[in-house]
Amino acid sequence: MSDASRELEILLDAFRAHYAVARDNEPDSEAVLEAESHLEDAFFQYDNALFTHLGAELPFDILMEDDDYDEDEDAEDLDDEEEADLILNEDAFDSIDLN
Repeated sequence: MSDASRELEILLDAFRAHYAVARDNEPDSEAVLEAESHLEDAFFQYDNALFTHLGAELPFDILMEDDDYDEDEDAEDLDDEEEADLILNEDAFDSIDLN
C-alpha cells in the first residue's frame, strides 16, 4: 500500500469518526473539536502524500481560519484567469466515477 493510499484510509477513518462524534455531541463540545482537529490533520497528511508520491493535487484547498480574512476583499483580488481556474476546479468532480 502506497503512502498516499495509507493516508487516504486514515482520512476516510477521520471522516467517519468526525461524523460519529458530531452526530452524538454538541457542535462546540471538546469531542467534536478534537475530531475536527484530527480530520484536519488527516486531510493535510493525505494532501501532502498525494502530491509527494503521485504529483497530483486536489481540486480544492482548505483555508485555515483567519480572523483577518475578508471574503469580499479576497474576491476583488481575483483576476479573470484566477476566476476561470476556480470555475474549472468546481467542475473537476464531474468526471469522477465513485461507483
